[in-house]
Amino acid sequence: MNRYFVTATDTNVGKTVVSAMLAVGMNASYWKPIQTGSFEETDREFVANWIGKNRTLSEVYSFPDPVSPHTAAKLSGVTIDTAKVEHSLKMVPENLIVEGAGGVLVPMTDSYRMIDLINVFRLPYRD
Repeated sequence: MNRYFVTATDTNVGKTVVSAMLAVGMNASYWKPIQTGSFEETDREFVANWIGKNRTLSEVYSFPDPVSPHTAAKLSGVTIDTAKVEHSLKMVPENLIVEGAGGVLVPMTDSYRMIDLINVFRLPYRD
């Protein structure tokens, strides 16, 4: 099983490009469980141009505001169910690149950060 988590702070720093390159090089699928800032093209749509839509997985949550998942959810009147996100990862292919929304300390909820998701699945990462 080859699964890696790509994360970094800020927007437009290259997480999606690096994720796409890794997916190509590893012949892996791509998944961004929580998309924020999806005004025009989502990160999934961008990566699909590189590896094909059939190797990309749908987001569990997608929000238009380019802020942390926690804040984006509040602005949209949604509560992120982390159990739903965790369960979704159990259903995905073995070769997978997972892209985070922000860095490892970005909150998904009041008490759950991106690092918690990484640790649940023991995904290697570099921040």
